[in-house]
Amino acid sequence: MDSAKSTYCYKQPGAALEGETQRQSTILCKTYFM
Repeated sequence: MDSAKSTYCYKQPGAALEGETQRQSTILCKTYFM
């Protein structure tokens, strides 16, 4: 088990792009190296 590395995930409402009316949730994941 690598305790020096951890992954953090969170949901964020997707921003409506230009010309796009549909909004969707996006799961963003980041890996942190201690």
